[in-house]
Amino acid sequence: MKSLASLILCIFCIQSVLSEISPSRYDRKYKKPADGVLTVEDLEKTNPGPKLVAAVNPSYGIPWPLPQQISLGSANLSATPDQLKFSTTYECDILTQAIARYQKLIFTNNASGEDMNNYGSSKSKSSPPSSSVGQVFTTLTIVIDQPCEKLPYLGMNENYTLSVWANGTGVLHSGAIWGALRGLETFSHMFFTLDIKNWQLRTGEITDYPRFAHRGILLDTSRHFLSVGNIKKNLDLMMQNKFNVFHRTSSTINRFRTQARCFLI
Repeated sequence: MKSLASLILCIFCIQSVLSEISPSRYDRKYKKPADGVLTVEDLEKTNPGPKLVAAVNPSYGIPWPLPQQISLGSANLSATPDQLKFSTTYECDILTQAIARYQKLIFTNNASGEDMNNYGSSKSKSSPPSSSVGQVFTTLTIVIDQPCEKLPYLGMNENYTLSVWANGTGVLHSGAIWGALRGLETFSHMFFTLDIKNWQLRTGEITDYPRFAHRGILLDTSRHFLSVGNIKKNLDLMMQNKFNVFHRTSSTINRFRTQARCFLI
């Protein structure tokens, strides 16, 4: 038995040494440079085919992820920060903070303040909806059936319906506060701009609910350092894509105590 264990240990040591002195299958395939940094240019040189594109072509007022049911209208509305209002009689701190957040986010270009037409190649750009801009959108009324819930949980009600009409008004209806948050995110996706200053809003009817109750992302910051700024960017992307669970491995120690002062939705 001891000789068998010694043999296994010897084989393991030999494999470890060989892996250090010989390139891995990944390195041989992609010809990893000496500095260890594999760039897009390196991949294009070693992999024939279509050229890689780093940017994603913008859509114009199309929600993402695509709702379960969506019917877009033929008319677009104009929108301005001064005239956009949210109306609700629902008393909930979560909703109050969400409305204040989206009033700022909606009129902030996702392209970091640059013209959306600058992104993507000219041949592959999507075309803006061909429709005349008429009425100015003024008010989104938010209706929630159930009392305010303070903490999220598995299986929470995230269903909602969203209507944006050509008369310049709309209604967001949900069973619980969590559905209203998803609906506000979808509502923000329906805004688009072609020149930063002139904002437009798509009209339409949307019914949406999650396919999976648990939609999470894991960040392992115990083994791979991530700055606070990058973690916040991941949280913003989770919000935009309607994820509902943030799992962070902050330490590999079996018992690691930390205080959570807020709960992220």
